[in-house]
Amino acid sequence: MKTDFGTFLKNQPAGGKFPRLIFFFILLYTLHRNMKLKRKRVKDEREKV
Repeated sequence: MKTDFGTFLKNQPAGGKFPRLIFFFILLYTLHRNMKLKRKRVKDEREKV
């Protein structure tokens, strides 16, 4: 993921706002996914008990 994003940034024109926007969206997406994973883990632990 990190390497792909790095090459993607290199392909973008320097000084563009576009890469920054995409970086922000990727950050939000990863945070959202981590929250889902945590909730799922908690749910799994509750079911085990």
